[in-house]
Amino acid sequence: MMLMRWMFTVLLLSASLIAQQSAREQQRDKQPLATAEMELRIQVAESLDGLPTVFVFELVNVSGHDIHLPQPTLGCVNVHDGEVALRVHFRPAKPSQAEGGGHGCIVDAAWEKGPLERAAKWKVLRPGESLRLIKTRAEMDPLNQTGLGYYEFWAEYNPPHVEPEHEAILRGANITFPHTRLCSRHLEFEKKQ
Repeated sequence: MMLMRWMFTVLLLSASLIAQQSAREQQRDKQPLATAEMELRIQVAESLDGLPTVFVFELVNVSGHDIHLPQPTLGCVNVHDGEVALRVHFRPAKPSQAEGGGHGCIVDAAWEKGPLERAAKWKVLRPGESLRLIKTRAEMDPLNQTGLGYYEFWAEYNPPHVEPEHEAILRGANITFPHTRLCSRHLEFEKKQ
């Protein structure tokens, strides 16, 4: 009888330890990849009459490790490779003028067969390296308002969409990629004349 209790206790303890280990492994597999430490910067490259006409967008690796980055589109939604969008808020000097701004377009890209083939085409940014993208305001902001008033410009980066099972494959291959949305600082301008 004592032997049977001892065997039952050992069996119960073993089952409990196996269940705990399995739960830990499942929890680890569900956790997202570590945040890719990137920074989005915006600069004015050219201006006319006090308003920007050309912008430089820069995605900078501020981490201590390599980051694999697909070439994002500028100004168009692109879930496959990610996108950098210019955001504009215009507040007219005279309230009778229209405020606003915004537009959109979508890029429909073909999906590769697998995540490793997809990642093989991505640029590798070493720590401190960046990807610079240059585009005119007119190309990214069709409203391209130039009236008197206050302007606020900033950039947003939306990372590529990667299926959870593909994330696990990329993680297993030590491929870190951006998967968090980024926002640049805001640039403010006032056009008086």
